[in-house]
Amino acid sequence: MAKYQEIQCPFCGRMVRNTDKFCIFCGSKLQKSEPKIKYSAEERDELDKELGSSNSNVIKGSSSSSNLSEFQVKDISKIGEKDQNKAKTESFQTKIDLPQNIVEQLEAKMELAVIESKKKKLKTKLQDLKEELDSFRFENDIDYAKKMNAKFQAFKSIKDELLSKEEEIRQKLGPKGQFRMDELEDQMEIQREQLIELKRQYKRRKVKKEIYEQLKLEYSSEYRKCEEELQELRDNVIIWISKEKAEKKRLRNKLQMIQARFKAREIDENEYNEQKKKIEKDIENKEDRLKILNNYAQPRKSRWI
Repeated sequence: MAKYQEIQCPFCGRMVRNTDKFCIFCGSKLQKSEPKIKYSAEERDELDKELGSSNSNVIKGSSSSSNLSEFQVKDISKIGEKDQNKAKTESFQTKIDLPQNIVEQLEAKMELAVIESKKKKLKTKLQDLKEELDSFRFENDIDYAKKMNAKFQAFKSIKDELLSKEEEIRQKLGPKGQFRMDELEDQMEIQREQLIELKRQYKRRKVKKEIYEQLKLEYSSEYRKCEEELQELRDNVIIWISKEKAEKKRLRNKLQMIQARFKAREIDENEYNEQKKKIEKDIENKEDRLKILNNYAQPRKSRWI
């Protein structure tokens, strides 16, 4: 029997096999298929030069817009509460220009990541509760047993709600393997393989020069068309990341603010703990969302499992 390991899908957060090519839950591509054409690093580098520096940048992981990862968003974490809404609006003036279907799919992937994080925490709590159910006290203390059973039912109800929400979100992702950014990277790799094999056959004098030039132009044009579309999508994802990071900073500032209010005795301990818990939960959700966006802000080969 073939051995495999369970790993986490970087797109939806669910556990999958390390041998899977696609996530069985969200349909995202996990591994790069073996190329139909074997070629050397020298052939690949030579092709990069022919396609131009802008093309090789995308493939090698240092895209021409990589500086956008430092996209300037006004820091609203160091200003007073009264001015935060105004600053937040100003910092978000740059529009994210992504097709609606891609926005919906990315939102679905981010929601799944948040749900998976909640499920992991719930699983830990259920394991702790199971130990309590096996304890001597549970067997001999009726009131304690009732309390633990009520707690177990509450956890089960939360789990059912999460599973129901998860299934609902998965419907938004569409057919497996059809996410546009993955499609474009696959198409670009196909064009690369075709260009390399075409050049090999031309050097062996199995393809006439005029045919070689014509096909080279055709394959190169298709490659650049995919590259331009992919780069535009990736640039917008990077801007989206900047906005999410700005919101995360705002939440951290809000957390510091309520800590100061508590220390100044403006709010009591119960109110402080309640607000703190909610804000920390929102920050965790932002971090889960950012993991998904970061996966699509870089070339796929640096995010393969």
